[in-house]
Amino acid sequence: MDEAKGEYENFVFSAHFKWDSYTSTPDISGCGIGFGIKEDGKHYAVFLDRENVVLAKGTESTAKRMGLASDSERFPIIPKPAEANFAAAVWNGNLYLFINDTFVHFVLPSDQDAVGKFALSVLSGGNSGYGTRCEMSNINFWTPK
Repeated sequence: MDEAKGEYENFVFSAHFKWDSYTSTPDISGCGIGFGIKEDGKHYAVFLDRENVVLAKGTESTAKRMGLASDSERFPIIPKPAEANFAAAVWNGNLYLFINDTFVHFVLPSDQDAVGKFALSVLSGGNSGYGTRCEMSNINFWTPK
């Protein structure tokens, strides 16, 4: 980890997300963040989709959906999250999310650490019209010493 190079391992991020898509039924799309971004393209990303939270683990050319918040026992569903207060904390291999009044916890896979760069991100579920718009406000980023 080298904060001078913009690399972080543990952090807390919060923002107000507001997003919209050109269609009411896009593929996964919305506002999010990327973290653990490495030179070789490996990374994690978490997005607030229209109906759930999506955690992806990827390389430069592929991304694999790691987790999906739903009405299952494992993850709670996030009600109508096209506008939400979003907070994420990465701490010692765990991703903790607090979205409006809902808490979601993901254990990150042990085969890829979370050390790396951080980025604000948007995932567009379509390429027609204007795609996906994402607005983030009241952004905070904190790293422990």
